[in-house]
Amino acid sequence: PITAEQIEALRLFASYAAVAIENARLIETLQNRTKQLQTLTHLIHIASQRLDVHSIARAIVPELEGIFPATVFLVFSGQDGDQMIFCAANERGIALAARSGFGLGAVLSREALLSPSLPRSGRLIHVADLGSIDFDESSFLHAVLEEGFRSLVVSEAVWRGGGVGGIGGPR
Repeated sequence: PITAEQIEALRLFASYAAVAIENARLIETLQNRTKQLQTLTHLIHIASQRLDVHSIARAIVPELEGIFPATVFLVFSGQDGDQMIFCAANERGIALAARSGFGLGAVLSREALLSPSLPRSGRLIHVADLGSIDFDESSFLHAVLEEGFRSLVVSEAVWRGGGVGGIGGPR
């Protein structure tokens, strides 16, 4: 038979094991966040060294893909109202753009790129379920949906007198 001391020893061992497992999880989380912070610091350094949004975008997209490998990234810049220039993307983004009939350097209207039916909140669009929106079959967003991406984040900002926007889609 198991004695009371043995039960207490097993209980203590289980408690220590649980603490060790939790500590390991916390260390892993800290390491991941440290890596993300280092990458973001590096991205800020890249942006501060370059003068135009196109070269910044081309330098930053591979860095972002390193942090979020199963994601599609596209970056657009614009100077005149509704026109956006497709200036950088990772391989998934370039392939999806090609399926939609445009490539790097293409000039597109915001409406041609993003469906007007997307829910907007200022300069940020987050679509949690792309499947819930009806897209034209030739649209870029339809290609994104067919590729298996179910959500999308689109952001726009003003930078050095012009607009810049990014599209990110986690799988």
